[in-house]
Formats: sequence, structure tokens, C-alpha cells
Amino acid sequence: MKRLLIGYIVCFITILITPASVYAQTTIAINPSVIYQTMTGWEAVQQSGQVDCSIGFNVYKNQLFDQASQDLNINRLRIEVKAISDTSTQFFLFDSKNPNAENNSLKDKMDRVVIPYRQKMQALGKKLWLNFIFVGKSGFISQPDMQVYANEVLRTYQFVQSNYGILPDSWEIVLEPGYVSPSWNGSRIADATTRTSAILRQNGYTPYLILPSSSCGLNTAIGMFNNVLSANGGNKPADMREFAYHRYCTPASSDFTQLKSIMNTHNVASSMLEKGGASYIQLHQDLKVGNVSAWEQYHQLVKSKYHCGYPD
Repeated sequence: MKRLLIGYIVCFITILITPASVYAQTTIAINPSVIYQTMTGWEAVQQSGQVDCSIGFNVYKNQLFDQASQDLNINRLRIEVKAISDTSTQFFLFDSKNPNAENNSLKDKMDRVVIPYRQKMQALGKKLWLNFIFVGKSGFISQPDMQVYANEVLRTYQFVQSNYGILPDSWEIVLEPGYVSPSWNGSRIADATTRTSAILRQNGYTPYLILPSSSCGLNTAIGMFNNVLSANGGNKPADMREFAYHRYCTPASSDFTQLKSIMNTHNVASSMLEKGGASYIQLHQDLKVGNVSAWEQYHQLVKSKYHCGYPD
């Protein structure tokens, strides 16, 4: 099923169309003497309805980007990179026959969302963190190793640098391995991470790699990470800097204990990078117990005239 997704603390579109009267009044007391960690990333998916809402996107995009940058300070974007087809081993960076086509290519995402939003942030004197991630079905899992995947990551870095004069701030290896991205396992993630690190460094880049980004919950991510360690001789893959989990399954207190052990043992930050409909209670737990430094809510964009900004 095609999922039309948009993520961050509160859905961009929902903010634009929901009357303020429906929100309950809540008071949050802040104790400045208690510090947990430095929060660096309020993340959103770059999907803003630019393809599925088409003409309507041009109607609401400026207000959308203003609210996201000024009111919510969304300072980190998840930029999804997909294969050309379900069996391809080539990333869909641009449409070679029609480079300016409105589609799901990386170029289209960069041109219509990432660069304009980055400019909004720059005008406010703010830094926008660009987190690129591979998503979905592909032919990579049928390869004898993940070198072809690593080659495509390098090609993406070079494409972004040559076309926009910028670089990814981080690369998230794969979205929800074994679920959204089928047949990925700990061994493939370990190999992909190691080979990606090597080829990026060979070409003068300094990688910041994120994994495992598993479906379900923290326990699933910990299990996958342990499989990655096992496949990598018990060692953390080179240039892994962030441990990411999703929150569709409720974490147990023991999961957070294991998370802190992973963070301390392997010197990595933690991040919760997807939970549709997450509550403020879950946010506080991730911040205070999970010590996350990046966090992303995830919402579904309802495709309708009203949501897309079309006239009645």
C-alpha cells in the first residue's frame, strides 16, 4: 500500500488546517537545573505533499515552510532515497529523460522541498541537518555483497555536492530492514555500513552513519543491532555515530537500560526517528529515559482537496 507520509512533532498539514480551539490547554513546567542531553534534531520527513498534491503544494508550501522553520524549529530533514525499481541496484537520483519532471526522484525532492526549506532556515540563521536514508525494495539484497549499495551512496554524495554545493550531514543505512525494506538483516546492514564507510572515506568524505532503524520498537532495534555486531566480529561498524529506533511497539524499561549500555559501550548517540501519533508522554520518555538527541513523529498525509489545498 502506498503510504503518503509526513513526519515531525505535529504534522505540517494538520497544523495548517486544524482550528486552535480543538487543542487542550496544557502547562509544562521546566526545571532548568535538570539536564539530560543536548537535543540537536527535531526531524521531519521531506514528504510535504509535493508530488501527490501537485498544484496544491504551490498554494500552501510557503506557509508550511514558514511554520515549520519559525514556529516548530524543524531543523533536521529525513531525505528518502529509493531504487529505480523493486529489483534495481541503482538509486533514483533523477529522471534522465526529463530531469525537471515532478516525480519521486531525489532531484525533485531537493528542488521542491529540501533547498527551499534550507533557504528558509538560513534566513533565520539556523542550520538544517540533512539526513539521507535508503528506503524500500531493491535488487541490493540479491547481490553477493553490498558493494554496489556503497557505490550508489557515493554516487548520491557526489550528485548532491555537484548539483547543490552541499553534502549529507548523515546517512541512515536502511529504513525498517526486513519490513519496509525487505530481506535486509544484520549481516547485510553490517556489510553495507562497512563498505559505505570505506568508499566514502576513500573519496574524501567523513561519514556519519545511522542504524539500525528497525520497525516495531526499541527491542527490535536492539536485536537487530546485536545481529550487526555478531556479523561484524563483535565490533561496532566503522563510522556508526547514531543508534536509531522506531516506536510502534512500546519499549520496556529493560529496553532503555540496554540502550544506555549500547550508547556508553559504543560511544553512539540515540534517536527515535518514527512514531505516528506519538504523545507528549512518549516524547518525554524518549528524551528523559532514552536520552535521544533526535526525534521524529510520523503522520499520514490524507489525500483530499482540503488537505492538498485545492479550491472547492
